[in-house]
Amino acid sequence: SHHPLLKRVPVEELRSGQYLEDFYEDWRHRSVGSRVSWGEHVSRWIDDDNPNKLVVRYEDLHREPNATLNRILDHLDATGTPAYVREFALKRNLFESKTGRRPGEVDNTNNRRSAQIGGWRTTLPESVQDRCAEEFGSSLKKCGYEI
Repeated sequence: SHHPLLKRVPVEELRSGQYLEDFYEDWRHRSVGSRVSWGEHVSRWIDDDNPNKLVVRYEDLHREPNATLNRILDHLDATGTPAYVREFALKRNLFESKTGRRPGEVDNTNNRRSAQIGGWRTTLPESVQDRCAEEFGSSLKKCGYEI
């Protein structure tokens, strides 16, 4: 769960500068389980008209975990899943279960940084936010994000 460019860096240093620009540049180009960049990967499946596609946003899982899990199970035609399996799935994937930290406790060296919705707006430098909007804004809007 650690990225090679992630290390303990004070938030002030992250906000100010080049470090996040370098990280963004690496992340933007590296493969994500495929041979294409993150933007290409997302565009390929979000633009696909497959009626079996279901977009599940982190924010929905975070705000309404039970309702979102039910939506996923409905989509998979697995509505008969026992309650104890649903509870296990939710508890097993809580931020606290995965990291040993409470939401809001920041670890800048971990892909599971803080479990705070919208934290990117206060942590990422404006220059990186602008680049994300320019390069991935179309795909993100299709997933229901405001850019």
